[in-house]
Amino acid sequence: AISTAWTRLHDWVTEVNRKMRGAAASSGVGVQVRTPMRDDLPPASQTVFRLSCKVSGAERTPEQQKELSKALQALLQAAEGESMQQRVAAAVDVRDWVEVHYEVTRPGGKTQRWNSRTGLSGGERRLVVLAPMLAAMAAAYDRLGQKALRLVALDEVPAEVDERGREGLARYIAE
Repeated sequence: AISTAWTRLHDWVTEVNRKMRGAAASSGVGVQVRTPMRDDLPPASQTVFRLSCKVSGAERTPEQQKELSKALQALLQAAEGESMQQRVAAAVDVRDWVEVHYEVTRPGGKTQRWNSRTGLSGGERRLVVLAPMLAAMAAAYDRLGQKALRLVALDEVPAEVDERGREGLARYIAE
């Protein structure tokens, strides 16, 4: 279940990034979501990640299985929750193992991690904020199938976005 959750997390990131490739500012600035492992991941979580996400159950040695079991027990003992189900969910939530950030790509392939001091125009900033949000919602709706109603309340989405960026957002929303 942990390795499946890990795979689904990365499949979600891939799908969100695929959707965002269609939306770029007229300047060529684009944005992608990145999810690197947290630097401060506790040792037990690192062990569970290594042995359940990097080594398949069929390839795990008996010693590795014991090490994984011990790490899972440590995580369960440290987890909060009133029921065992809540404690298990808290102990092995793979979303807590990563940090999420945006990478801005400029024409020519130069990428940088986005922060409040990243030099972007108003329209580019709008795109960097909107594209991941809309892509994440679209990826969530994709799980519901083709017949599910897709509604998103949008207020002045293209404000500050130039014509090419508006066209990219419209294609993106239509998809």
